[in-house]
Amino acid sequence: MIIGELITALIIAVLLSLLLAAAFGWERPGRPGLLPSLVFLFFIIFITTWAVGGWMSAFGPEILGVYWLPFLFIGLVVALILAAAVPPRRPRSAREAVRQAETASEAQAALGAFFWILFVGLIVLLAVRYTA
Repeated sequence: MIIGELITALIIAVLLSLLLAAAFGWERPGRPGLLPSLVFLFFIIFITTWAVGGWMSAFGPEILGVYWLPFLFIGLVVALILAAAVPPRRPRSAREAVRQAETASEAQAALGAFFWILFVGLIVLLAVRYTA
């Protein structure tokens, strides 16, 4: 059960991370480049999908003993929240670039705090799920 849920969350996180980074041009604030953005997206979507998807009640079709629809639902919700939280466009002028650089450090600090609080909470959620 744990392996099936892990693999399901992994597949969904990879697909949604690639979709957000490639199709929508999502980039993590303060960290330019596709690779840091992909790693950040993947990790947040993966850990959230795995932890929360396992706690949701099972619904939808079952594949190899795992009801994958709750995992997909949670992954989509998290991906949409992340897509809405960070503007994906590049600055059009030098003035706009300076303004975005000023707010990028604030956004990076907020995302960093959000990430660690989320990470600790989801690890606790996973530990409770699989040890109880």
